[in-house]
Amino acid sequence: MTWSAVIRNQRTDRLNQQYRCGPLRSRGETRPLDVGMDNARNDVIRCPHLGSPSHISSSRSSKETFATSFDSAQLSVLSHRLLNDVLVIPSSRRLYILAILPIHQSSGQQHFECGEIDVNAIVRMAAFLDALKNINESHMLKEIGADIGAIIVDSCSTDLRSVADLYELLSGTNIQRSDLIGIIRDDSTFMPNTEQIMRQLNVPVVNTFFTSRLTTQTSGTLPSMSLVIQSIVEALKTYHSTCVNLIFDEKYADSILEFQRVAVTESVCVEVAIQMKNSSSAVAEATVRRLLLAEARIVVALLSEDTWIQLAKALRSEMVMGRLVWLGNVITVEHNIGGVTIMTRDMLRHRLIVIAGRFVFIAMQDQRWSTSRKFIESWSTFEQHLISITPKTPVNHDLEIQKLTENIPKLQLPNLWLKQFWSSAFKCHVESDERISGAASSFSKECATSQSLNLTQVAPDVDVASISLAAHSIGVAFRAFVDRVCPGALVISLSDCVNEPLTAFHQSIVDSGFVHHLSDIPVSFNHTTGFRDVSIRVNRAQYIEDRLQFSEIGVFDPLQNEYTDSSDSTTASSSTSTPSRSGSFLLMSSTCPKSSCAREVAKSAVRRELPSITTALTDIQIMVFTIISVLAALTCLMCMYLKVISIGEYRNLTAVTFLGLALLSLSAPAFIIPPNGVSCTLRKLLFPIAISVTVAPVFVKSVMIWKGIRSSGSSILIAASIVVIQTVISTEWLFLSAANATEFVSTIHGTMWRCSPGDAAEALTLLSCCLVALLSLLSFVFSLASLRHSQSLQHLMISILAIAFEIVLYVSLPLIPYKTRDTVMATAILTFAFLTLLLSYLSRSSEKHEGESGTMQVGLVFGTCNREVPLDYLSCVKPLPLLPEY
Repeated sequence: MTWSAVIRNQRTDRLNQQYRCGPLRSRGETRPLDVGMDNARNDVIRCPHLGSPSHISSSRSSKETFATSFDSAQLSVLSHRLLNDVLVIPSSRRLYILAILPIHQSSGQQHFECGEIDVNAIVRMAAFLDALKNINESHMLKEIGADIGAIIVDSCSTDLRSVADLYELLSGTNIQRSDLIGIIRDDSTFMPNTEQIMRQLNVPVVNTFFTSRLTTQTSGTLPSMSLVIQSIVEALKTYHSTCVNLIFDEKYADSILEFQRVAVTESVCVEVAIQMKNSSSAVAEATVRRLLLAEARIVVALLSEDTWIQLAKALRSEMVMGRLVWLGNVITVEHNIGGVTIMTRDMLRHRLIVIAGRFVFIAMQDQRWSTSRKFIESWSTFEQHLISITPKTPVNHDLEIQKLTENIPKLQLPNLWLKQFWSSAFKCHVESDERISGAASSFSKECATSQSLNLTQVAPDVDVASISLAAHSIGVAFRAFVDRVCPGALVISLSDCVNEPLTAFHQSIVDSGFVHHLSDIPVSFNHTTGFRDVSIRVNRAQYIEDRLQFSEIGVFDPLQNEYTDSSDSTTASSSTSTPSRSGSFLLMSSTCPKSSCAREVAKSAVRRELPSITTALTDIQIMVFTIISVLAALTCLMCMYLKVISIGEYRNLTAVTFLGLALLSLSAPAFIIPPNGVSCTLRKLLFPIAISVTVAPVFVKSVMIWKGIRSSGSSILIAASIVVIQTVISTEWLFLSAANATEFVSTIHGTMWRCSPGDAAEALTLLSCCLVALLSLLSFVFSLASLRHSQSLQHLMISILAIAFEIVLYVSLPLIPYKTRDTVMATAILTFAFLTLLLSYLSRSSEKHEGESGTMQVGLVFGTCNREVPLDYLSCVKPLPLLPEY
């Protein structure tokens, strides 16, 4: 479509127009404004295909009564600013969608004036008007005899101007709050005051961008920042990045806590989080200097437009530090702010390499990156790697752009906006008009009549799906709301059926579901969040041949909660590589092992992985150690059996000692099994009981030998009483300790889950065996006093071993790292059981020698007694018969 064709279509439509269109009027002015191409104001043309004909009432004063339900929207304003900022598409009913679009970019120091036009916004506005036209012409609204109008407000990407326009719109016109059925917000600029007005209106809001500030009555055709943050973290995990830096401004301040929470959950460290309080150059330069001190090379930049531009300038200024003066092998760097730094060639070379390829920025992709002059000028000097986040483009998006290319001149857009759009698109001026400001007035070349509009070249990265779906979702929700609340009624406004319809209508928007050609899947909203869950695309952005180009490197699927790497291995050295502008490759990975943040993330990762006993079943080392412990316990039980069936003094007490060694061997694996309820209970209960069963009989035998008392049944009862006392102590210690069996600790000895009370678990377990230590000491004393007895040496050695075992472990374990501590404890227990068993058999030779002095072997004629027989039992042996003499 050429510019001459645009003018011809405009004039033809005006001549063939069957109905009088409702123009914007100043207060007190009853003559309709001229709708010709030379009109200075932002003229509004009532398009016949956008609704049924309506009566245009004359303007009223502020004291007039409210307009009737069938009056069209008519503006009576005090300033011409609103005339240039508002476009009204009338409705035969009092049903209007308030659309806030950034038709122009902000300008001026106070960011109140409108700057150059945004060609992306014009295309999106055209998509919105086309979607509104399709809704009104569909059977969905024709069946109920309704049509929906629109009030488009140019926000100019400024908060103050939007507030002024909304206030004047709702107070100086016959447009009332009850006329608004919904708000489509297509401007993602940080506008807290505008959001406050929308909250007071309590009108359902449908955002067409990634929402960072969640409010009531708000939904969106794109996900909220929570899903975006999840996609970024999943991509970082896929590329084995465990550390990032985070910079943000007030626009994304509410999303930072969410990012840090998700990052900690997924074991991603946020080394530095910097808030840029404003978009000044000083703040940007300070931010860059602070980033240079961090280890992480990936920077997640959640910034608004102006802040991002200043950051790009600061990065460039850090590279060009000043004038370089060569002095042999030394370079003098003269900073622009004064002062001189002496650097060697190697130091300077290292500094430039660090800056040029130092960072990989991950940012929210903006459609203005490819069209706005301030962005285009910054990309040529941007020497960092850039990863962008954007919604996945639907399959039919290109066909929609082609259709809009043909329909834009037919949509009866305001003349001033259309001229500015054409001038900015082709870098020319339409005609001499002082009222065309911004970029349009800076071109000396006149637009040729042979120019053809190609939106793919004018706005290469524009996305019209979100705003089209927003308009369609309101239309679908309106029909569903009418059918549910007041079926069959003639609805002039939403309040005709119910007094407070807005909350219910917002729920209808969230509940709406339909099929649309600009969505690859059926359109529906998440009932929990109120936003659509769509796939998110991760792009690699490169400035090549004076143009910013994007290539997909991955897609995050919110339904599967999975990130898929889609990099082409034939064009990259690795699937996780990001090519720089010079053609080299940069691995998209970032770590910071020396930072405190990394240690905190490691703690969190260990804290989340609760130990379980099932882990021990798959650990080969634990299984091997357990098998050895079981074999040692069986050996001790075999020795106990042999001792029980033998004939000897104190054999029952010795058998009980062997039973204690068997229990002690079985308790050893509990110290290497990951801490859990079962293993911690065995540590605190089975180990003290087992060692008391081992030491108590030795103590009783030492005392009895020292007193010269022979073994009897009471000795077993005494040893059992000592074991019962130790059992009571250990049980009380177990139940009076911490409520939880395990406890997470992080000290200089390590970070891991341990049995409560954490760092002092083994020390307190050994302290609970103080009775055993006392018995071992007394056994040593009594054995030393009766050293002449054959078994006293054995008791002496066992008591020394027990004392050394307890003292060494009590002193050394607190000095050993946690992972080694458990292994040392388990190995020491098994070693103690083996040495005690060995000492019990080393003294058997001397014990046997003493027993043989009071016994004799008696050979029988008809058999032999294969055991040692005391002298007291010789009467049971038959004497040998006398041999006959020859």
